[in-house]
Amino acid sequence: ANGFYVLYRYVTHNIGFIGTDLTYSYYGIPMIGETAPGVTGTYFAMIFIFSIGSLVFIPNKTAKLISMICIVLSFSGIIGSLNRGTIIALIITLPIFLYFIIFSKQPKWSRTLRIAVLGILIVCIYFSSSVFYDQINKSTPFGKRIDIAESKNVLDIYAQSRVKLVYTDYFKVISKSPIIGLGKSITGQLDLLGIAFNHFYGEAHNNYIRILVEMGIIGLLSFLYLLYLILKFSYIVFRDGSHYFSKFIGLICLNCTLFFLVASMGNDIFIAARPMELFWILVGLLMVVYRQSPLKALAYTPVTNIAVGSENKTE
Repeated sequence: ANGFYVLYRYVTHNIGFIGTDLTYSYYGIPMIGETAPGVTGTYFAMIFIFSIGSLVFIPNKTAKLISMICIVLSFSGIIGSLNRGTIIALIITLPIFLYFIIFSKQPKWSRTLRIAVLGILIVCIYFSSSVFYDQINKSTPFGKRIDIAESKNVLDIYAQSRVKLVYTDYFKVISKSPIIGLGKSITGQLDLLGIAFNHFYGEAHNNYIRILVEMGIIGLLSFLYLLYLILKFSYIVFRDGSHYFSKFIGLICLNCTLFFLVASMGNDIFIAARPMELFWILVGLLMVVYRQSPLKALAYTPVTNIAVGSENKTE
């Protein structure tokens, strides 16, 4: 539904967050009920990664057809969001995704995916460049014209002020409580008690800085350790290979986590409800597959008890 909504906005030339200020009119198409470009972009990026994995690993023909439809719709949503942080994160992580697909010995997909991913990367690089933003002046059905060039100048100033003000202010307050932080959601408060600043920001534009301010060094290290464990178990399940679903869930979870690690450098993505709902469902599926994995079972079963060629051989 979200994908078809984006296509509808494309067809009607309804580009931009209509009804918002100049900064947000710089961005493209939001999904249904959403106003944040970063949330829109990362949501569709996760569906995009999931759909490619489904196309490669799931043998059911109906699933493959649905996957191809979702690939087209979700990629339209990624580009439609015009969120460069999301697009750049995809540019960085897609080659890794391709490598693991080839590594999993899927020969019939190797050449096709090389060409497809190369094309996707070229499109992503174009859409993340300033050249595109200078060419996208389009009239909406409501007669409103979005001046992207002017909006880009506004955002360039905003980006500079973000580094000078947001990041600088955050680093200044970290010293107030570097070990345990200042408290959850403190980054969204104004007139913070005991801190000589009259403004704070609802978004840090960097998930790691946000966690460092709110939960200190202990919180940041715990967060990074959690992501390390997800990557570790994703790789274990992917390498298991006892079933196509193991490869599918392991690789999808691995690549989505890598994507979020990169995207979090420019967005507070781990607090966004829509992509995180999907992400933690995926992690839950990962652990279910791991617990049923032969690798886990063999960890408690002596190898000598498995007779090669016998009727009781484990499949």
